[in-house]
Amino acid sequence: MLWYRAWLNRRASRLSLDLSTAFPILAETNGLIEGSNLLRVYLGIARLMKEGKALRVDDIVTQLQLSHIFRVVPVEQTCFQRVLVFTILGWQTMLWEPTWDAANPTQMTVAQLVDGYESRTFMAYTQDHRCAQLPMHEFLLGFGYLLPTRSTDRQSPESFATVHAKQFNMSLLATIGGMKIRWIDTLGAHLEFDSRTKTLFLFRFPSFCAANLEKDLSGEKWVRGVIHGCTAPAGDPTNWATAEDVTSFLYEVLLSYRLLFGLSAKGRQFYRSLRPFSDLPPDQHDLLLGELCGSRTLTTVSIDHHEGIFSLVSDFPILHGRFEALQAHLACQKARGLMQLWRDKRSTESWYTFWAVVLIGGVRLFLSFVQTVLQIMQVLYSIP
Repeated sequence: MLWYRAWLNRRASRLSLDLSTAFPILAETNGLIEGSNLLRVYLGIARLMKEGKALRVDDIVTQLQLSHIFRVVPVEQTCFQRVLVFTILGWQTMLWEPTWDAANPTQMTVAQLVDGYESRTFMAYTQDHRCAQLPMHEFLLGFGYLLPTRSTDRQSPESFATVHAKQFNMSLLATIGGMKIRWIDTLGAHLEFDSRTKTLFLFRFPSFCAANLEKDLSGEKWVRGVIHGCTAPAGDPTNWATAEDVTSFLYEVLLSYRLLFGLSAKGRQFYRSLRPFSDLPPDQHDLLLGELCGSRTLTTVSIDHHEGIFSLVSDFPILHGRFEALQAHLACQKARGLMQLWRDKRSTESWYTFWAVVLIGGVRLFLSFVQTVLQIMQVLYSIP
């Protein structure tokens, strides 16, 4: 993840100086995370989350105080320390984009995907810092379902449908469905669709998912990442993701790029016309996105799905509902104009039937025209 350091420094440079009161001494203000008190906090949080020692945000605050990374203060004065931990957790998991509200400094705030859009991932955008006393997954649930989980509802017939990348890809969704892409840095909102504006939200840093899908030296167990520390414990009654759900979700995100782009010629061609990192400098571009979306074969990551045929419920046990929403939208759209009719291969049988009728009808019209011309010429030549 070569892009991540530059991406992280960019966010660190925007951090409010008010949060520097969390440290024993005033933090550096050079806008970089390397070599700063902020780096010690970052590494301390990552270690606690990976080791499963942080069941609450307040647990992290306490441990950082004991390590003298944070200033030792009474619990009622830990407001900025809680907000700082929440902010860094957002950077480490990419599940939310933390933002600082100077007018409400005691609030933990996440940024909206788009102003005015009612996200299905986020149900609230602010929580009081005292909510940090709750278990981690209950605290995060206060913002919404930031970690998608397997649906407990009865599966619809569409869930068991088989889709082919040639008949369901981003090129068709854009040309026939009229969809436009908004590239985002928020992992949990990947594949959300705003039907009002026909906007599809796509996460643009797939190497983050790949980095959190590494196995240990034995090759049998998944390495626990910070994002796995945000899961619910076994047997928890809340509808929140487990560690197994997170692993499945991360893999499904990678696989979704292949369905939408990489495994169809039209999808790959369409991706090459996009600029997912147009608002970022080159050192923050994730090269894996181009490989997943613009290449037929993969060399950087291993995905055990090389064919263009997918079963939504089997291949996407967590994300199939979001794909169904895209399918439903596309099914309601009709191709307009010969160019769209030519590109619309959602039903191969209908496509061949239509163009066969056009071809046969065209040939008949041409022959009728030729016959009419010959008859006219015959009449003209018969006149003395």
